[in-house]
Amino acid sequence: MHQPKPFGLLQYGERLTADELAYVTQQVQKVSNFKTISDLPSIRSVRALPTNGYMIIADMGGNLRVVTHKEPKQEEKQTLSGLPHLLIPTFFSGSITNGRVRIGQGVEITLTQQCRKRLNNYNGVSPERLQLKRFEIEHNPYFAELIPRNANSNFTTTQYTNQRPTWYSGAMAEVIQIVGGYGITDFQRLPENTYEQAQLAIPKAVMKKIEEELKGGILPAYYGYPDKGGQFQYDYKFERTELVGFSSNGTPWLLRVNRSGLFAMPLPLIPATTTNAFREWAEEKEDSEILTILDRFGGFPSGEPFPKATDFTAWQKAGVIIKICDTADFYQNDAYYSACGWSANLDATEIVNTCYYHEETSGWQKGCLYIGYFAYGDIEKHGYFPKNKGKENATPETLQKASEYASRVSALFTTNSSKDLAVQYKLRRADISLLASRANTPNFDEQAEKQYWQDLELTPIATHSGSLNKWREDYIYAAGLPKNHPQIKFPEPFLGGCISHDFGRLDTGEQKKEFPDMDCPMFAYYIDNDLKTVHYFKDWTDYNKPSEDDYSDCMTVGSWEKTDYLSPTQIKGNFYTSDFDDREEIAGQERYTKIKGTDRGYDHTPFFDFLEMFSRVGDMWRNRYFSHKTNTQTTNGRKLETAICVPFYCRNAVLHANQNGNTGIEKTESQALYAMKDPNTYGFWTYDNIFHWRNTLKDEYGIVRMDGNPYPKKANPVWVEVHYYNPSNCSDFADRGDWVGGMPADYTHLIHPNPNEYLMSGGGGAPTIEEYSEKTVGKAVNSGSLNVSLWAYPETAYSNKQPDIMYFEMSPSEMGDIFHRNADRNLIGESLYCSISETKENGERYHWGHSTVADKTKNNHFIGVI
Repeated sequence: MHQPKPFGLLQYGERLTADELAYVTQQVQKVSNFKTISDLPSIRSVRALPTNGYMIIADMGGNLRVVTHKEPKQEEKQTLSGLPHLLIPTFFSGSITNGRVRIGQGVEITLTQQCRKRLNNYNGVSPERLQLKRFEIEHNPYFAELIPRNANSNFTTTQYTNQRPTWYSGAMAEVIQIVGGYGITDFQRLPENTYEQAQLAIPKAVMKKIEEELKGGILPAYYGYPDKGGQFQYDYKFERTELVGFSSNGTPWLLRVNRSGLFAMPLPLIPATTTNAFREWAEEKEDSEILTILDRFGGFPSGEPFPKATDFTAWQKAGVIIKICDTADFYQNDAYYSACGWSANLDATEIVNTCYYHEETSGWQKGCLYIGYFAYGDIEKHGYFPKNKGKENATPETLQKASEYASRVSALFTTNSSKDLAVQYKLRRADISLLASRANTPNFDEQAEKQYWQDLELTPIATHSGSLNKWREDYIYAAGLPKNHPQIKFPEPFLGGCISHDFGRLDTGEQKKEFPDMDCPMFAYYIDNDLKTVHYFKDWTDYNKPSEDDYSDCMTVGSWEKTDYLSPTQIKGNFYTSDFDDREEIAGQERYTKIKGTDRGYDHTPFFDFLEMFSRVGDMWRNRYFSHKTNTQTTNGRKLETAICVPFYCRNAVLHANQNGNTGIEKTESQALYAMKDPNTYGFWTYDNIFHWRNTLKDEYGIVRMDGNPYPKKANPVWVEVHYYNPSNCSDFADRGDWVGGMPADYTHLIHPNPNEYLMSGGGGAPTIEEYSEKTVGKAVNSGSLNVSLWAYPETAYSNKQPDIMYFEMSPSEMGDIFHRNADRNLIGESLYCSISETKENGERYHWGHSTVADKTKNNHFIGVI
């Protein structure tokens, strides 16, 4: 062990106790020792605190820093009743123009048309843009990792700067976008302005109907009010993720996944908005944005989180908070980054996440993919009206006795604290026979009864089922220093950008002698209901790949191609996804050859040749000609790299970059003429007493064929009299059959046209073409593409263009620079719009879909329903 290194400590939420601080120091020393022993340039680790919370340890660029997140102490909500109430907040829909403003200036919002009608009580429209202090909301301290470190004291960095709905997954992302539209609802803090004080103007008659529907209800584990300060309450991170699940009848459940397990409770809703009367009013006003929320959730989400600490336990005993399954197996592993919470499909019937650990025997990393499958139970009317079990079959006497007893017990729990409300809820759920039995106790001991009902655990209000299991595990390793590792970057809010994963091993084990091939899912997410995965791939083997061609034995006229692999071949491209796979077998040096053959025709006159000196006989033939134009391209230093970046602000998105190229290309081009002999050849004869008097012409059967008449004198005439046919494997190209015709045929004009000149051979007439060979050497060529998985359709931002080199280099760089890419998306409503921070030549971000409230030059924070 090395001496402890000093470290910077940032504490968010509740301050650490002395014991917790000692634990943090111990963990920092362990992580620092790992870094030193393994010779790592940097290391990050996310660890749980002994109590509720977690810490992020980062040793990078010579700085050792620790950030602790611990929930602040519980505040009792004594001013709230826990009973259904009539508050109905309005919500704003649109996009935040600028989330960082001068203090008191207000936040500017671009509004949807429907929102503009709603703000004017459906009588005319509000301005298209409003600047409101209602949305000048600082970050919830629990999410201080999102607050920029360079915040200027003259400015308010609102939660709309960095706490985007896209950090969340599934229906929870929709909830965050909706509750982000409430703003501050403590109207005493806001200016006396129509739009600052905007509320839904619902007629008294409608409110009366709403009140009737809610009469006698009690809210299960929440109060039904938005946060007065407008701050987001739900977590999105690895250590704690909040989601929203739905039962088969559409009952929404708030879910929490952390080290203690996966828990469910009824999704906190604003009770008045769950009534039939409110829906009828919204339908009358034809407010499609309100109806979208009601169709999805059955009411307006209030944005309230799970109860904390002892209140959580109280509601769990009441059967309202339900543990569905354990998560310990998953949480014994490490996070790739702190913001990597669980991703869910639209109903959270499936959830997925990835993690990794170091194998003890080798020090190698092993990546794991966990998937959970769940089914959620139904409850009636959002759980507002719990029913005593056995009430239908109980006698009037039993009911009377139970009712009187319940009233006496209820009088012992009269505060509006969460603990007392949980007991009140138990009393409305408890079995009538239990209440009647307790009523028969001789002496009513108030303290004993209070303790009994506080300790009593009832069965859950609904039946949920499901489990979380490891689906796949594989190695993830790369040799060498991190700057040479494959690049997959994750958005780390703590560092404000996208950070490279270190693929190195820890020097606490024995290095493997044989490296296994790897195909490991390192990242997984849902886009709507589609599961997407990102795999790290490594095949260590290479081999000498045989040439590939479509050559044939008889290459005369036509086109042929061939590829020669001049160096060992290996599969390149370290990442592939469900949507994009650019992997390719590549040899460092390859030669591509293309041959084009062109018909050049026959000799313009046949060839002839006497057998020997003084011979009377000879052969006559012709050739058919063709030319080959041959192009070769030898590519040197071929390369292919793929890189993955999960953009900032996003849990369910991937940028997939590709760069390919070479160190140079050598090209040659040549043209040459070739000939194919016609298989139809001929024998000829003549006579001259001085030059042609030997030998006899015979056919292929040995029969003498010298019947030409008149008999030659002085080699005139010359008779072609025998037809030979000797085809070869490729001679079809030159074979057009008998080209002389009837025999004997007089060919004096070819063989002896001049009576005073005797030739032993001659003829022929090949076509004239330019034969040449030339060579050029080109410079290195690099290109690439950027693909995007952000909404229902995989998209290509650009191709045939090299992406930013930082996709393929380490972040933080050796100079400390951090790579940043971000994305946005509308998550609820009819408008389909998303964009990434890569820009086109005109300055617009690459975007898909359309929304009138979207600024195509900025990363949009959408609020409400778009």
